[in-house]
Amino acid sequence: MQPDMAIYDRVEVLRGASGLLVGAGQPGGAVNLVRKRPTADNKFSITTRAGSWDQYRIDLDGSGKLNDSGTVRGRMVAAYDDSGSYLDGRDSRTPLLYGIVEADVSDDTTLTMSLRRQEQVINGYSIYGLPRYSNGQSLNLSRSTNLAQKWNRLESDMTEVFTEVAHRFNEDWISKTSLTYSQGGFDQNIAYARGAINPTTLAGSNFQGTLFRKDKVDSVGLNSQLEGNFNAFGLEHQVTLGADWSKQDANTLQATVTRRTAVNIFDVNQSAFAKPARPAWTTDIDTTEERAGLYANTRIHLSEPLSVVLGSRLSWYDYTYDVKTGAANSYESKQTQEFTPFAGVIYDINDSWSWYASYADIFTPQANYVTAGGSPLDPAIGSNYETGFKGELFDKRMNLSMALFYIKQKDVAGVDVNTTELCPTSSDGSCYLQDGISRSKGVDVEASGEVLPGLQVFGGYTFNMLRNNGDSDVAYETPKHLLRLNTSYNLPGAWNRLTLGTGVSADSGYEVPSNKQLGVAGKAIWDARASWKLDENWKVSLNAENLFDRKYYSTSIATDRSNVYGEPRSYVLTLRGDF
Repeated sequence: MQPDMAIYDRVEVLRGASGLLVGAGQPGGAVNLVRKRPTADNKFSITTRAGSWDQYRIDLDGSGKLNDSGTVRGRMVAAYDDSGSYLDGRDSRTPLLYGIVEADVSDDTTLTMSLRRQEQVINGYSIYGLPRYSNGQSLNLSRSTNLAQKWNRLESDMTEVFTEVAHRFNEDWISKTSLTYSQGGFDQNIAYARGAINPTTLAGSNFQGTLFRKDKVDSVGLNSQLEGNFNAFGLEHQVTLGADWSKQDANTLQATVTRRTAVNIFDVNQSAFAKPARPAWTTDIDTTEERAGLYANTRIHLSEPLSVVLGSRLSWYDYTYDVKTGAANSYESKQTQEFTPFAGVIYDINDSWSWYASYADIFTPQANYVTAGGSPLDPAIGSNYETGFKGELFDKRMNLSMALFYIKQKDVAGVDVNTTELCPTSSDGSCYLQDGISRSKGVDVEASGEVLPGLQVFGGYTFNMLRNNGDSDVAYETPKHLLRLNTSYNLPGAWNRLTLGTGVSADSGYEVPSNKQLGVAGKAIWDARASWKLDENWKVSLNAENLFDRKYYSTSIATDRSNVYGEPRSYVLTLRGDF
């Protein structure tokens, strides 16, 4: 299950191929979620939210020292989310508890331990989205249409323990070693429907069956890193050395009750049939994914303005897949000493502007995707080339970046749109193809900062030309043009308690080559927000998403399934207190 964002302090985005640090991932970048840590000062916050479709949430966050000297500090986060949905018959409940303690065991060593417990129940849960007409035209359904039965249900839970030891040898060198263990799983019973609609008879979609699935997942990860600075030839240089290892053991139990119940897609009956009794498990699968790596990188200053960054990583990856029931089948995907190089150059043009260029390799394991025949996919190999400028204006009040990029991937996983049956051993129920080569090239420009007193601005534009020579449509799910604009203005004088903001995310959409009727049209989605500071402790705010209630598809790649509407206009009222 996805972790609740309430436990994180910030989100760090690593642009470009991230293989040197994470060992396996996408060539476009990686996202690092940074946990909330205890603070030396005592702090407490409470946040309550109420929004459209009966969405309610409360967050409590307390932090401070646990002894007089402050050498032991703690933080506790608790949250509860009880939400309806714009989808008919869907609602969810998500409780969260997170605690973390830091202890300075010496002047140079800090021990950190945390515990997270999270649960979630979703009623009216559905998979596959909505169909289209068989000729590819949109059905123009209500956005609330949900191909689920009332008893469709997904229950998931996660318990995670995190431990870290950080030691500072001196002002220049620090080491960190962390261990993470998590245990969780999910249990679901889902009536699922698929089928393109005949434009003449308006029939074609059916509830094909009920899927019962129960997963258990145990994960453990270890990471150790040493980083520091050293002087040579009259200049300072940086170096990072590290090693990591992780292992995930999972068991999947599945059973399916086949059914052919016609669906009136224009008036879905969510009580069309009763929940069937679960039969004996017909599928029992054990999977083990193990990763390990050694990495090193250094930034060497050749002169005051010129530096080079060099790095490499050796990665080991082993995925075993064992079907213990039915037609027993075992499979292993293994890579040994996968070499991931990285090279870059940075030139400081002046105090405000820098030019850079970089190359990075990466490989992306895809064994969690399976073909219609049940075989997991081999990894995709990727690389990233990038060059650009970064700078500051207006006495460092505004940051700017401009980049040219070229990304290439081989053997990318793509949805097999020609398979109409369920692939139950796949992570999402869809069947996949081992596709050809995808290439992406384009430009990315961003600007952010305070352009006038009280006026914060962020703007970004991406041009991305994506090409794929394979048989699937996955590579086309990226718009060629993407524009993002956000502004926030804190009014001056007597109105300085009021902050107003707005933003827009616009893109050019995409087409699916196998059927030009499919794909997503270009759109511009506007948001707006206003906040009022009641006093030194309390603030109230109102956010509006999809302000003009634009009706659009967020995903659309097949006629019989996988058409998902974006969320309609919604409002959230928030009251926050900080003490």
